[in-house]
Amino acid sequence: MKKEKRKKTRKSILAITVYCILFIVIIIVAIIFSTKPSTKPPSQEYFKVENAAALADPNPNDPQNQKIKIKFLSFELTPIKGDAHEVHIDPGGALPTDEWPHYPLIKANETEHVEITLKNPVIAYKEGEYWTLEIRVWCEESSWDLEEQRIKVYIKNWYPYS
Repeated sequence: MKKEKRKKTRKSILAITVYCILFIVIIIVAIIFSTKPSTKPPSQEYFKVENAAALADPNPNDPQNQKIKIKFLSFELTPIKGDAHEVHIDPGGALPTDEWPHYPLIKANETEHVEITLKNPVIAYKEGEYWTLEIRVWCEESSWDLEEQRIKVYIKNWYPYS
């Protein structure tokens, strides 16, 4: 009688152990495959932004003139790693998503002139001889990770808006 109980107890302990190990293996495999890094390049590598200009006003709260408030931004966008399908640009400035610039296709190494009028001004910061502003740009071929969509726009020339 005791041997039968021991066999049943050992079998149930063995079964529970096997199920626990199987459960742990499934969780580990799920974690490995869910954190797979993106194979798509970040937007900074996929696109080139150049010839940026802006209509802006000096920031009245900045006596050292290290910031400007941009109300209109223009630049040239070129995909340098291949064709770019469904290109979206988020310039910030509380612009509704349906007003974000969108291009169904920009061919590789072809330049698209982008002009954006912002509902609310965005701040650009002085870095050397340029004013810099971060925007988000992405397409089907580039990374969809929010951090990897950021591109720094270097503005050499800005003109008074008012």
